[in-house]
Amino acid sequence: MGEGWSDIFSLIAILLDDPNVTRNTPMPVATYVAGSPAGIRKYPYSTDKAINPSVYSFLAQDEYKEPHNMGEVWASMLFEVYWNLVDKYGCGPIEQRNLGVGNALMLQLIMDGLKLQPCRPTFVDARNAILLADNNLTGGANQCLIWNGFAGRGLGIAAVPGVYVDSNVVPPECEGA
Repeated sequence: MGEGWSDIFSLIAILLDDPNVTRNTPMPVATYVAGSPAGIRKYPYSTDKAINPSVYSFLAQDEYKEPHNMGEVWASMLFEVYWNLVDKYGCGPIEQRNLGVGNALMLQLIMDGLKLQPCRPTFVDARNAILLADNNLTGGANQCLIWNGFAGRGLGIAAVPGVYVDSNVVPPECEGA
């Protein structure tokens, strides 16, 4: 998931601080390295599945066993959660560390989740660590936003580590939320 962590950090810290960027804006990564507007990832990041169809079940494909491609799926999931938080709380300068805005809150949840997850985490472990981070930081105020983001990319409540079948199921309290 390392490649995904680095992608989401760069997107939050640099690219997504633009008020003209929306959840459906295609966001390629490292266009300068690729020498192409498409960047170095298979799909640009976007919550629009017509632009970026990455889901948990992609990990069953041999090409997604490679760290860069696996990380791209993870970052796509985090991108969904990011936008759920930004849609609810807005976006502000992250250097102000105002956890009342979605982008700064997401960054803090990721950092806290990294500390809470076990060594060599699975996608499920990392998802659960971010949920726990939200519980610790906000009393669980964003559980449904987080669950819906992950479930939208197949990492719902029934997702199993190493069994790459999409689960779009969220806890009952998050259905329709």
